Amino acid sequence: MTKDDARAWFNEWILPAILKREQGDKNINLRIVAWSEYTDALWKDGKITHNQYMDWSLPNSMEMVV
Repeated sequence: MTKDDARAWFNEWILPAILKREQGDKNINLRIVAWSEYTDALWKDGKITHNQYMDWSLPNSMEMVV
Protein backbone atom coordinates (compact mmCIF):
# COMPACT_ATOMS: atom_id res chain seq x y z
CA MET A 1 0.00 0.00 0.00
CA THR A 2 1.26 3.46 -0.82
CA LYS A 3 0.95 6.46 1.46
CA ASP A 4 -1.46 8.02 -1.03
CA ASP A 5 -3.65 4.89 -0.85
CA ALA A 6 -3.56 4.97 2.95
CA ARG A 7 -4.43 8.67 3.04
CA ALA A 8 -7.32 8.20 0.61
CA TRP A 9 -8.79 5.33 2.65
CA PHE A 10 -8.33 7.26 5.91
CA ASN A 11 -9.95 10.38 4.45
CA GLU A 12 -12.88 8.41 3.06
CA TRP A 13 -13.62 6.06 5.96
CA ILE A 14 -12.06 7.31 9.19
CA LEU A 15 -11.93 11.11 8.95
CA PRO A 16 -15.71 11.52 8.50
CA ALA A 17 -16.30 9.74 11.82
CA ILE A 18 -13.73 12.01 13.48
CA LEU A 19 -15.37 15.12 12.05
CA LYS A 20 -18.75 13.94 13.31
CA ARG A 21 -17.31 13.34 16.79
CA GLU A 22 -15.59 16.74 16.84
CA GLN A 23 -18.91 18.49 16.19
CA GLY A 24 -17.21 21.55 14.74
CA ASP A 25 -14.41 21.79 17.32
CA LYS A 26 -11.18 20.71 15.61
CA ASN A 27 -9.40 18.11 17.75
CA ILE A 28 -5.89 17.52 16.42
CA ASN A 29 -5.09 15.03 19.20
CA LEU A 30 -8.01 12.83 18.18
CA ARG A 31 -6.82 12.95 14.57
CA ILE A 32 -3.24 12.08 15.56
CA VAL A 33 -4.37 9.09 17.60
CA ALA A 34 -6.65 7.86 14.81
CA TRP A 35 -3.85 8.10 12.19
CA SER A 36 -1.40 6.40 14.53
CA GLU A 37 -3.79 3.53 15.29
CA TYR A 38 -4.68 3.19 11.61
CA THR A 39 -1.05 2.97 10.46
CA ASP A 40 -0.23 0.64 13.35
CA ALA A 41 -2.99 -1.70 12.19
CA LEU A 42 -1.74 -1.53 8.59
CA TRP A 43 1.74 -2.49 9.75
CA LYS A 44 0.55 -5.32 12.00
CA ASP A 45 -1.63 -6.67 9.16
CA GLY A 46 1.38 -6.66 6.83
CA LYS A 47 -0.10 -4.04 4.49
CA ILE A 48 2.81 -1.64 5.00
CA THR A 49 6.44 -2.13 6.02
CA HIS A 50 7.92 -1.09 9.32
CA ASN A 51 9.85 1.66 7.51
CA GLN A 52 6.61 3.02 6.05
CA TYR A 53 5.01 2.91 9.49
CA MET A 54 7.89 4.83 11.03
CA ASP A 55 8.29 7.38 8.20
CA TRP A 56 4.72 8.37 7.41
CA SER A 57 3.80 11.75 8.82
CA LEU A 58 0.28 12.97 9.34
CA PRO A 59 -1.69 13.62 6.17
CA ASN A 60 -2.43 17.26 5.36
CA SER A 61 -6.10 16.51 5.99
CA MET A 62 -5.30 16.31 9.68
CA GLU A 63 -4.49 19.99 9.83
CA MET A 64 -6.58 21.33 6.97
CA VAL A 65 -10.09 19.95 7.50
CA VAL A 66 -12.14 21.96 9.95
